Amino acid sequence: MSDDFQAALVVALRRLATSDRFESEVRLALAGYQESTVEEVIAHLREKRILNDRRVTDSVLRQNEGRRAVGAERLRAKLEARGAPEEEIDAAIESARESEPERASGLLLAKFPGRMEVDRARAGRFLFSRGFDVDVIESALTQHFD
Repeated sequence: MSDDFQAALVVALRRLATSDRFESEVRLALAGYQESTVEEVIAHLREKRILNDRRVTDSVLRQNEGRRAVGAERLRAKLEARGAPEEEIDAAIESARESEPERASGLLLAKFPGRMEVDRARAGRFLFSRGFDVDVIESALTQHFD
């Protein structure tokens, strides 16, 4: 193994030390190295199962559940901002859309435990700020307040 490879590997491992990262995030950290060295490091990390985009996507999904739930479009924006591969984003969004009404209802129950009509507009704005679709918001508000 060359000195360039060793140095690049150290940079990549330092980037991965605090949490899982997408391959694109690791590539960005290795921007100063030759392409062949970057490819060698990426291949090595994949082989050792240190780098796994699916695992990172699942982690992002888990971080955006429960009281921190967000809508599918906001989830898409978060994944795109982190550099997730398009196929991982599409798979995550598809599963998020299926559970979006339940997540919105659960979020309303946690945030607005009472069913006072005064809170309806505030609850709608809250769900909208979390990136939920208008139809999902209407459905959740109807279920929660009516």
